[in-house]
Amino acid sequence: EGYVKWALYSILRSNDYDYDVYGRGFSFEHMHRQDFGVTLKANRRLLLVAAPFADYGNRGDVDLREHFDSNGVHNEGLGKGKVYAFFSQPHVQVVTLQSDEIISFGSFRLKFDNHLGVVDD
Repeated sequence: EGYVKWALYSILRSNDYDYDVYGRGFSFEHMHRQDFGVTLKANRRLLLVAAPFADYGNRGDVDLREHFDSNGVHNEGLGKGKVYAFFSQPHVQVVTLQSDEIISFGSFRLKFDNHLGVVDD
């Protein structure tokens, strides 16, 4: 309630993340191999994640759990991958100052009396 809450971690997945549920009474989960995250590159607020087998010719729908193996034909042999980009939006806060007089020089101090539950003593 008004406090910042940090998550311990976030799960990043590709747009092509998919698995099928089939076999043994639909109890077997088959994950499509992508090798998502085998290589990472970060620069400021941008994270690039490589997935060398992500373009695997999925014969199904990533939004459905098919009851058959929807994996493409010989994914590793095709060598068709993808790179996914994740961008973190910077925090932006706009502060507007008003004065009854024309300000031509000087400085100001921005002080939060109670910012996100932290009280300045």
